[in-house]
Amino acid sequence: MRKNNTIRDMLSGVKKDCVCDTCGAELKIGDYPFCGPSGHTTVYSRNAQQGDATVVFRNAKGEYRFPGRGTDRIPRGFVKVELTTQRERDRFEREFGAQQTALLREKLHNDAKERDDTFAAHRDNLKRIKENGNEYTKRFVDACLKRQEERERRGPGTSEAGFFIFSNHYRDKAVPLGGEG
Repeated sequence: MRKNNTIRDMLSGVKKDCVCDTCGAELKIGDYPFCGPSGHTTVYSRNAQQGDATVVFRNAKGEYRFPGRGTDRIPRGFVKVELTTQRERDRFEREFGAQQTALLREKLHNDAKERDDTFAAHRDNLKRIKENGNEYTKRFVDACLKRQEERERRGPGTSEAGFFIFSNHYRDKAVPLGGEG
């Protein structure tokens, strides 16, 4: 009677240590089940993340530029940063996305404040126009005042910058990367 089970036993649901039918090597969960030139390497190796690195350029201030291709010339004052693993790309997406979202929210807040200040400066003029205008003008001014009050009540709103690395999330076989076809 065998001490270890074979691949056939493992695939049939037996939950014990397993050995290769061909070479007799002990297999663990995650090992490649067939004999190859490099043996039974794990399928969870770093080599599973194959592909070209995502390239960005960063300067001393922490500003980024995004080249059209990874082979583009590095701009003066910038260094080339290669994101080679999925984890590095995910981290860059989170950090750069958070940075861009903060800038976007600051801009939305400043735009809303400027709009509110401008409207407040002209509110008296609108009321004067309403008093001296015809029925259409009065309805128009009322609509403007109502819309501005709703905006002031809502505040500047929130938004996400939506930054993502295209090759990290989407790959359509019909649209090859690199523009060929």
